[in-house]
Formats: sequence, structure tokens, C-alpha cells
Amino acid sequence: MRETLANIAFINPGTNKILREEPRVYINKYKIDKKELKKQLIPTDEKLLRLENYEEFIDKRSEIISTGISNYMKNLYPQFYVNQK
Repeated sequence: MRETLANIAFINPGTNKILREEPRVYINKYKIDKKELKKQLIPTDEKLLRLENYEEFIDKRSEIISTGISNYMKNLYPQFYVNQK
């Protein structure tokens, strides 16, 4: 399940090579701001950033990505979403 859309972050190859620890470790180590995580639709709950919670992380990030795309489309084409919940 590693090769899933919810496991992709937009970083350059050099950064990818140095981020070999679990996410919560390098996020704290490099003081990555939660605002930066949110820009890439990454959950900010530290519990989800542990390797043992990978499946939960993928589920939550998939939900965040889905909501983000849906909201983007509603803003882009509001006429198609009138009176829909």
C-alpha cells in the first residue's frame, strides 16, 4: 500500500534522500510547520505520523485529499453544486 496517492508528497529528490526516518521524527527534527503539512494535505495529528499507524494515516490523508478536491471543484464550478450537500 506504499504506492498510493495518499502516500505522495511533493518534495525534491535531494530532500527525499535525507527523510529516511519516520515522519514524526523528521517533522520535529527539521521543525516543519503544520501549515506546510496542511498545504500538502497531510494530517497533523502526531499519532498518525508514526509508522505503526500507517494505515490510519493513509485513510485520513485520503479523506483530506478527497475533501480538498471536492471543495476545489465546488469553488471552480459552483453552478454544478448548487443545492447539493
